[in-house]
Amino acid sequence: MFEFIPALKAIGLLCPKGFFRLLSAMLRHGVNLMVLLSYAAQTHGRQTTLVDEQETLDYDTLLRQVQTLSFILKERYHLEKGQKVAFLCKNHTSLVKALFAVSRLGASIYLLNAEMSPVQFQLLSDHYCFDFLVYDDELHSMVEQSDYVKDKIPAYHDTLPAVNTLCVIPTQRKEKLKRTSLGNLVILTGGTTGNFKTAVHKPSAVNYLNPCIAMLTRLKLFDCRTAYIAVPIYHGYGLATLFLFILLGKKILIQRSFHAENACKLIHEHHADTTVVVPLMVYKMIRYNTEYLKSL
Repeated sequence: MFEFIPALKAIGLLCPKGFFRLLSAMLRHGVNLMVLLSYAAQTHGRQTTLVDEQETLDYDTLLRQVQTLSFILKERYHLEKGQKVAFLCKNHTSLVKALFAVSRLGASIYLLNAEMSPVQFQLLSDHYCFDFLVYDDELHSMVEQSDYVKDKIPAYHDTLPAVNTLCVIPTQRKEKLKRTSLGNLVILTGGTTGNFKTAVHKPSAVNYLNPCIAMLTRLKLFDCRTAYIAVPIYHGYGLATLFLFILLGKKILIQRSFHAENACKLIHEHHADTTVVVPLMVYKMIRYNTEYLKSL
């Protein structure tokens, strides 16, 4: 029981101001991932939150762009609660923005393995009948060759509507988005054989509180300043740590793909003190350059 106290203190919920921020976020947005981001933005504001190969965002900017994106997704694409949105993306800021925006609208999120084969994508599309798709542009040909015919947008594009362009469009909002609760959060992983695995999660503070507290205390993340998430966000480990670091107001480093050389240089440049990896990644980084890992 006592381990909850330092965890809640680190999150900022032991003071009246922190509790009020959380309550106001829930009253405005409902029960979805936007509450987490809204709370973090109110608490950490101009602090850096996300860094990838293309941009650096602070908490205020990330929240503002996500709000714009959620409004446009509702107005242009009529996304709403009960619909199924698939994500076929590697680690980048557009994926993070779209995750929060879709959650704000109450649609169910399906995270697909961005390394899957065309055969498996077709099987998943047939099985789940997705209503909307967010995908990396390099996977455009795979999507086009499938039977998927509903609305879709790329994560990045210079001219076509995409997450990176839609979230910075000035909008005239005639009405506020209604509060809503997140649908299912589904993690779909698997190989090229079509034998995918499904992990379904429901938004619940009760279900997530104990694992969250355990990660904070056992991994000693309270004093962490900068975290590099090397594992894919479309896996449960990457997704969970992304949300946890945002809640804590940390600076989060992400890259589309893992390469030991790039990873070591990123850790060294930003003085990252925490990294989210699997053992093989650690092995490759140690073989490349241990000097670059001294900040961990």
